[in-house]
Amino acid sequence: MIKGRVEPDRYVMIGNHYDSWVQGAIDDTSSTAMSLELTRVYGGLVKDGTWRPRRSVVFAAWGAEEFALLGSLEYVEQFTDLIKERMVAYINMDIGVGGEAFWIYIVL
Repeated sequence: MIKGRVEPDRYVMIGNHYDSWVQGAIDDTSSTAMSLELTRVYGGLVKDGTWRPRRSVVFAAWGAEEFALLGSLEYVEQFTDLIKERMVAYINMDIGVGGEAFWIYIVL
């Protein structure tokens, strides 16, 4: 987690699952690699003092996605109130590489 400078109690979560059954490197090792690189780059910018996000950024990696979304489901069940009160956005990285499609889902 990187604490926000203006709204530290408002969260943007970036997440992906790391288990795979079918396509392995595509679903979802590719997004795990991208997520790890994001944490490295963002962490370096914060450490250097050259950048800090407006809102807190939370990085997450879920297990058991291919088996009924159990990893993320457990998190949501445990932190439902916190998510409702403070979560501004969730960016899900799934199948980071592997084709021409780019999907954006907006949940209200």
